[in-house]
Amino acid sequence: MAIGVAAVVTRSNVAGLPMLLEWASDLKLDFVSIGNLVPHTEEMAREILWERAGWASVFRPAAWRPQVRVGRFDLDEATLPLAAALAERGLVYPPPSADPAAWRNYCRFAHEGRGAVGWDGRVAPCLSLLHTHAEFINNQTRSVDAFVVGHVDEQPLADIWRGQAFREFRERVRAFEFPPCFHCGGCHFTETNREDCYSNPAPVCGECPWAQGIVLCP
Repeated sequence: MAIGVAAVVTRSNVAGLPMLLEWASDLKLDFVSIGNLVPHTEEMAREILWERAGWASVFRPAAWRPQVRVGRFDLDEATLPLAAALAERGLVYPPPSADPAAWRNYCRFAHEGRGAVGWDGRVAPCLSLLHTHAEFINNQTRSVDAFVVGHVDEQPLADIWRGQAFREFRERVRAFEFPPCFHCGGCHFTETNREDCYSNPAPVCGECPWAQGIVLCP
């Protein structure tokens, strides 16, 4: 069994994260997961640290000039000025020390055989679709409807996993033929996850921050 800690980074707490890393090291934890905030209100959106990263993540490297390609490098005193310049641009592909295959349009839930089970036994394809909630992305409030594919009190989890609704959704998300909603900046389609401009059936995932490597799975 692996034991670790998951943290959500914001503008208010980012300065304290080095202390969290020291604490985790002292306790000899197996992992530390630092993910971004999913803003549910305009006020929360002021705390996010991924505005440029989210916008840039939907582009392929040929989509802007000049192209900046960066190999992985150590982060130390010598490389800090370069790292700061890259961060300021926000248009580096792939981001330093990141796997490009996992950076854009990649859902760990669908690709790695994961799901989400609520306290009441409801089963959903991912954490975001486990409950209906609001998100504030691209200066717009977005209503995310839950997408429940089964209930563990009614069916074994294995049967729910193999069910048609769950299977078809995983196939769609693995293909990820959704519009680049982060780049577009929001429209009437992105006010909900019920439809998009590609005529995909609900739920649609073009503006999902998990799929762009911004928010981490637990």
